[in-house]
Amino acid sequence: MDNRQLQVELALLKHALADCTCAHNRVHLSLVEMDGLPTVSPRPLSGVARAMAHALRSCEINRSELARRVRELEADNLAMKALLQQRENFVASLTHDLKNPLIGATRALDAMASGKLQQEQQTAIVKQLIITNKAMLRMIWNLLDTYKHDSGKMLPLNSVVSVPELLEQCLSEFAYNLNMKQIEAVLSIADGLPEVNTDEILLRRVLINLIDNAVKFMPEGGTLCLQASMVCEQLRISVKDTGPGLSPEHVERTFERFFQTEHHREKGFGTGLGLFLSRQIMETLGGKIECSSVENQGTEFILYLDRERRAS
Repeated sequence: MDNRQLQVELALLKHALADCTCAHNRVHLSLVEMDGLPTVSPRPLSGVARAMAHALRSCEINRSELARRVRELEADNLAMKALLQQRENFVASLTHDLKNPLIGATRALDAMASGKLQQEQQTAIVKQLIITNKAMLRMIWNLLDTYKHDSGKMLPLNSVVSVPELLEQCLSEFAYNLNMKQIEAVLSIADGLPEVNTDEILLRRVLINLIDNAVKFMPEGGTLCLQASMVCEQLRISVKDTGPGLSPEHVERTFERFFQTEHHREKGFGTGLGLFLSRQIMETLGGKIECSSVENQGTEFILYLDRERRAS
C-alpha cells in the first residue's frame, strides 16, 4: 500500500468512526428518553429497549475496532513518512557523494591534459582517481545489491574459497589507502584453516565493506586487524580497527538501512547501505554478522559462516 492509499483509507476510517459515534449517541439518547416515558405498554417498550441496548453494544464494539484500526493506520502513516524522508535524504546524499568526486576528477584530468604537471604529480593523481572511482563503484554496487536482495534475486553461487587468499586480495585493494594514512594492517590466519564452500563474490563484498569502513574512519597511524579461524565447525572472520568506535545506542542501529552516525555523515562519502547489505548477504549465505564497539577505542565486526553452506 502506497502513501496515497494509506491516506485515503485513514480518512475513510475516521469518517466511519465519526458516523459510528453519532449512532452511539443517538441510541444512548433514545434510551435516556425512554426512562422518562410512562409505562403504558411495558412489553413493547422493553423489547425496544433490549434491541436498542444490543445496537448500543454492537456500536461500541464497532467503534472500538475502528478506533484501533485508525491508530494502526496512523502509526503506519508515520512510519511511511519517515521512510520517505530517509529515501529523500539518501538520494540527496548519493547525488552529493557522486557529484563531488566527479567534479574533482574532471579538474584533475584537465590539469593533466594541460601538460603542466610533472610525471610524479600525474602518477599521484591517477592513483587518487582510481581510489575515488572504486569508492563510487562500491556505493553503486551496494545500492544495486540492496534492491536485488529486496526483490529476492540475490542467489548465492557456491564455489570452493580459500579464505587466506580472499583476505589478502581484499587488503591489497586498500594498499594505497593504508599507506597514505600510515595504518598498520595485521593479518592472522589460524593454522590448517580449511577452505569453505560459499559464494566468494558475496563474501568478498562484505569484507570490502568492512575494511572500507575501517580505513575510512580510522585516524592516521591506526591498526587494522583481520583474523580468521574455525570455531565450533564455523568459519570466524574478525575485522577490528582502532577507530573512533560507536556508542551503545549506535551499535544497536549499526545494521539499519540508511543509518549513519553524525561522525560518519561529517566524513561524507557513504550511503548508509554498506553494513545493512552486509547483514543481508551474511543471512543469504546462511551465516551472521555481529558488531561490538567501545567509543574512542575501536570497533570489531565478526562474521560466522558454515564451512558448507546449508541449502535454504
